[in-house]
Amino acid sequence: MIVKIMDPAGPSFPGVHYNDKKIDKGIGELMLMKNFPSFINESSSKQEVRNYLRAISIGNKKC
Repeated sequence: MIVKIMDPAGPSFPGVHYNDKKIDKGIGELMLMKNFPSFINESSSKQEVRNYLRAISIGNKKC
């Protein structure tokens, strides 16, 4: 496994975008989705996941 240290999360969620690009190229995979509500799952669109993360991060000043 190769680990890439990402910049801190911002409004664009660079870690999510990085992984999505790898999956789209066929050189990455989604290994696990954990602690998401039931309406966000492996079949959710990328935009749905990003929208959910944005909504959650608004309430957390550390994000």
